Amino acid sequence: MPILLTNFNVVYPKSIINSLYNEGLEQFKKDLGYGKGEKDSEDDFLLSFACMNYTDSSPEGFELDKDYAIIGKWQQNNSCEWLLDNGLYFWHRDYQDTKSTNQKYLSQSITVGMLEEYLKSGSLPIKF
Repeated sequence: MPILLTNFNVVYPKSIINSLYNEGLEQFKKDLGYGKGEKDSEDDFLLSFACMNYTDSSPEGFELDKDYAIIGKWQQNNSCEWLLDNGLYFWHRDYQDTKSTNQKYLSQSITVGMLEEYLKSGSLPIKF
């Protein structure tokens, strides 16, 4: 499921966590303080830590842009083969449309007019 970009998101595929972190996903969340950030989020594929400022605190053995990514709203994002984004949301490449009415916000060609139209009814969802 797509997750809203914040200033910085440190993003891990859950499959990588399960293969590299011997203690498993739930312990990984506890050890890295998942949920302390108001906009920390997860879906079936990804675990995202949202933060205002970025400092690398990834566990030993995790390689940037291979095992995790740093993606931000106001920066050029590095190339990471499993992570897609459009400047508003990011999602795992294996994500498939689930008939969400918000699906149009994943377009690479989203316009300011489309956003203005949506924002008249409320703010963008954190995830969908």
